[in-house]
Amino acid sequence: MKAALYYGADKGLVIGEKDKPTPGENDVLVRIKCASLCHSDLRIIDGQQAPPTVPIVPGHEATGYVDDVGSNVTDVSTGDAVGMFLYYGFCGSCSACDATPMACPQGSIQGFTADGYFAEYAVVDRRSIVKLPAGMDVVSAAPIFCAGLTAFHAVSKCNLKKGDYIGIVGVGGIGHLALQYAAKMGLKPIAIDTDNSRLAHAGELGAVGIVNATDPDFREKVHEITKGGAAATCVCSAALQAYASAVQTLKPGGLLMVVGLPEGSLPIPALPIAMGLLRVQGASSGRPDEMEACISFSHQHNIVPRVEQHNLEDLPELVERMHKGQFDGRMVVVF
Repeated sequence: MKAALYYGADKGLVIGEKDKPTPGENDVLVRIKCASLCHSDLRIIDGQQAPPTVPIVPGHEATGYVDDVGSNVTDVSTGDAVGMFLYYGFCGSCSACDATPMACPQGSIQGFTADGYFAEYAVVDRRSIVKLPAGMDVVSAAPIFCAGLTAFHAVSKCNLKKGDYIGIVGVGGIGHLALQYAAKMGLKPIAIDTDNSRLAHAGELGAVGIVNATDPDFREKVHEITKGGAAATCVCSAALQAYASAVQTLKPGGLLMVVGLPEGSLPIPALPIAMGLLRVQGASSGRPDEMEACISFSHQHNIVPRVEQHNLEDLPELVERMHKGQFDGRMVVVF
């Protein structure tokens, strides 16, 4: 089968051939239809995180069709349209799994410690599979299985009430979905970014206010729109400066939701946290048993990622564009 293969720092990312995998008794073999590039994929492709063996297939958010199932799998069938999470082989019963399957010593993480989804086929843990609702577009659904899950949890776990203002800092891959989820949950999202080309689409995605973070009057404009500051702000950008900007958007006692993963320590002051003026929480793509709620909500409310379709051979170029920030929404590979 055709696959993207990362060989390590010396050889890098190569489009080549790999044997088609065979599912184990608790696995599902999926014929990949669409795999989406996530900023987290750069941790492997850039050599920031060394995989246990090379070559490894990167990629961890994808959709496709069931091609074969293991002997213990009875609830999905050949031909079913599905989306996939990234956790494989976790025990589901240890204290680490209680926190997140990512920490399970028995498990692996597809695209990081085991082969992922930038390939024509992939073997997936049955627990990391969700059937797509009838009528859901298989291609545009792919980014929901990481970016969408993360955005959904970031907004919903702020536990705001309808009509509350919520800041979304960084309206790219995750943030453009967070705007949509916030609007559909009855919140009033404020789009914040440094890129006017991304902000240009924010209104049609549900933003009630749009502010460029480089504006000298940035803080004043946000507080004017929100009548004193946002109840919560989700930082969907991987830039450290985004966190410094986000703190300025909040009302006293507001919640800073940590989503984007920059290098280095976050510029968050301790004193306002200790005094109850600032609360800090984090959100991620979550657990396999949390997928269904997000997928159902996305389909019911027509949450649609902005996707830019490409061939597998284009993946190295897409990686370079992600480095430079030259993308809007999600760049995907369609097989």
